[in-house]
Amino acid sequence: MTTHSNFQPRLIEVEQSEAEIQKNIIEILKLKKYVVVRINSGMRVTGKRAIRFYQIMNNGAISGFPDLLAFKNNQILMVEVKTKKGKLNPSQVDFIELAEKHGNTIIVASSWQEVLRHVEKAS
Repeated sequence: MTTHSNFQPRLIEVEQSEAEIQKNIIEILKLKKYVVVRINSGMRVTGKRAIRFYQIMNNGAISGFPDLLAFKNNQILMVEVKTKKGKLNPSQVDFIELAEKHGNTIIVASSWQEVLRHVEKAS
């Protein structure tokens, strides 16, 4: 067996997809005893009819609501999931501003660790 004294292992960071990040965040929130609701956004066309999944009645927006809604002990937490390179779109920024104006907590998270730190700090 040959050993290479110059060998140094490298840690390669693999970018997770938004769906993978979201799945991990859901599991962390469930482990911390939160009720977690995944919000589907957009609309579906059925025949000649377009069905919206939701509409924000304060501003008429049909997009921008965070990906996850979690609650526990009379506290509501909303989570918008983004990859490290992901950017908020204008409707998401509008909703975050509206919700924060009314005292709600929304975090934009690119990892389950960020959410875990937030919920442990809030406990």
